[in-house]
Amino acid sequence: MNTHTTAGTALALIVASTAHADIISLELTVVDFSNGYVFADGTIHAESAHLVPDARPPGTVTYRVWANVESATDTVTGIGGDPDLNLNWDLFNSCNDLFYVDALGTDIGPPNPNFYTFVPSIAYDSWWTLGSAGAPGNPANLTVFDDGWVALWSTGQTFQTADGGILLGGPGPAVAVPGGNSGHRVLLGQLTTTEATFVWVTARLIGSGGSFFGSTFIPAAATDSSCCLFDGTCVDIDPVKATEQCLELGGLYNGTICCSEVMCPPSFGACCLPDGSCERISPAECATANGTYLGDGVLCRCPTDCAPRTFNSVGNGIVNVDDLVATINMFGTDDFACDSAPLIPDGPSGNGIVNIDDILAVINDFGVCESACE
Repeated sequence: MNTHTTAGTALALIVASTAHADIISLELTVVDFSNGYVFADGTIHAESAHLVPDARPPGTVTYRVWANVESATDTVTGIGGDPDLNLNWDLFNSCNDLFYVDALGTDIGPPNPNFYTFVPSIAYDSWWTLGSAGAPGNPANLTVFDDGWVALWSTGQTFQTADGGILLGGPGPAVAVPGGNSGHRVLLGQLTTTEATFVWVTARLIGSGGSFFGSTFIPAAATDSSCCLFDGTCVDIDPVKATEQCLELGGLYNGTICCSEVMCPPSFGACCLPDGSCERISPAECATANGTYLGDGVLCRCPTDCAPRTFNSVGNGIVNVDDLVATINMFGTDDFACDSAPLIPDGPSGNGIVNIDDILAVINDFGVCESACE
C-alpha cells in the first residue's frame, strides 16, 4: 500500500460556527460496482466496466462515507478529529476486523482509475478523500496531519485520532455532487470490508459554513459462521447458507461465531448411544455418554443417502432416484454429501471427488438405507 502523507502540527478542525451551516450530516452508503467502478457523481468508468464487477474480493461489501450539504455550491475543506471528538473508523462483529487494502492502492486520495483496466481489484481499495473519486482531471491535492492513524489505516486496521486529519490544499474546495439525503453531498472516503462487519464512522468536518461533528453507521449485512471439520480444523463459512454448507462438509456447525473464537474437538465421528440414536461427537464425549464410537469422520446417515437437503439435515433414510439425480448433478465436484465411495471402514466415506464409483454405490444401495447405528 502506498502512503502519501505530510507530517505536520496537530490538526484541530474547529471553526467558529456561523448562521449558515452548510454541512448537514454524515452518511454511509453501499456502492454498487456491478456495472463498473462508480465515480462520485455516479458515472461509470467505461474502460474497466467489463472487469471490475468480477474483481470484488469474495464476501465483501464496499461502503462510501459522505458529507451531506445544503446546496451544490457548499464545500468541505477538511475532515479530522479534535482533542474532545476523535476521528474514528470502527468495525465491529467481524471474524476479521480488517478492511480491504489493495497492494497497488492508496491511503489518501483514490487510486488512478486508468489502472483499473490492468488491475481491476484496485477499484475496491479503501481510502480517504475530499471530494474526488479519482476522475481524471480532478486530482485530490490533500495535506495529511498524521499522529499515527495512517499506519493503522494503511494496514487495514480500525483507528481513531484526536489530532490527525486531512485538509484540502487545492485546487479549490471539494464541491458537492448530486445525491444523498439532502440532495447534495461530498465524498469523504471508501471502505471495503466483509459482509459481516458493522461499520461506524465519526468525524469533525470543516466547510464553507463552519464546522460540523457527526457519526454514521451501517449494521452488518450478514453474520459470521464457522464449521468444525472432523480432523479438528475449523473453516469460516458462508453465513447465508451456513448450516447446509457445514452439513455438506461433514462438519459440526458452530453457529454465528468465528473460528478464532472456537476450540474444535481434535476429532469426531458417529457415536451409537445406548438408546439406539446416533450423534456425531468426539471420542471422549461418546465414552462419557456410554456410547460406541464408530470412527473419526463416520457419518450417522447412510453415506449414499445425500438427498433431499434441508436447512439442517441431509437424506431421508431411503436411497432412491433423488439420490441418484443429486449425485449425477454433483459429478466432478468435491461435494461431501454425495461423495460416498469408497466407504472406508471406521473412517469417512469418499475420496474427495464425485465420480462413477459414487453413482454405482447409489444404485447398489437402492431402497431403505440404515443409519450407522441401525
